[in-house]
Amino acid sequence: NEAFLIIKEHVEIDPDKNLDSVISQIIKQYQTREWYKNFKGWELSGGGISQSGSDFSITDRHFVTLVLVPSLKNFYQQDKEKAWKLILAKCIARNIPDVNKEKPDFLNRASISILFEEYKDGKHHKEAFAILGNFIRMRKGIPWKADLIFQELRNGQYSDEQKWNLVKVSLDEYKGLPVNVFVEQIVYDLVSSGHPVAGDVVTQWVNNPEYEVRRMTGSYGAFSSNLMKLLESDNDGVFERGMKIFESYLKNINFVQKDNDWDTWDAAKILAKIIMTKPARASWLKVH
Repeated sequence: NEAFLIIKEHVEIDPDKNLDSVISQIIKQYQTREWYKNFKGWELSGGGISQSGSDFSITDRHFVTLVLVPSLKNFYQQDKEKAWKLILAKCIARNIPDVNKEKPDFLNRASISILFEEYKDGKHHKEAFAILGNFIRMRKGIPWKADLIFQELRNGQYSDEQKWNLVKVSLDEYKGLPVNVFVEQIVYDLVSSGHPVAGDVVTQWVNNPEYEVRRMTGSYGAFSSNLMKLLESDNDGVFERGMKIFESYLKNINFVQKDNDWDTWDAAKILAKIIMTKPARASWLKVH
């Protein structure tokens, strides 16, 4: 880490000048590897979303997280307008054909934090939103920018409207389904806060056979933990929305045909939780 911090300090001395030299060195490092001799701006390997219980996270390469991101953020704090112009000119490639060895995809990822700064309350919030939307739609890159974007949106302090606007970009692009587990978590949080549309979106998910495939391959265990949060809410409206989602889930043929797998165990735990916390709703079990 100390080596990366030295490089970071070098960049921060004169970002306009030293950022270019560091980027050139990074590109040269890639090109020294046999499979990157014809480096065209895209990494060919890397990590994805990791899971520990019901916790999910994704990280980028060290030179991005320890050098480029903090250097750009430091520059942004000193002069927001100048830093904004710098990332637009030197870092942002909005579409797949725009990525090349002079403007690699790792510069897009390094710029995400500044894009969010502007999106949150900057004077360029509309343009920042448009660029983040470009990144969400970009179906290429390792790690995937959509994963990094929605992790930040889940973890950061953003309004429900700001969260929903970016979530809607992904829903419109990816057939109305969650593009990753972070989108699922964000939408469930929006349900908890009373968002007028989020609950209907979740109901549509549980009734969509393709959601089951994505859920089991990309975010195992997230559904039950997210639903449990709704059913543990002290807000009666949120609890009732959770009940409706659970009812739709239990009636779905994809669940009905399951037998003795983890999903049936999770459903049993959710039912037990309902009986324990809302015994008056036991009649719901008799009806269904």
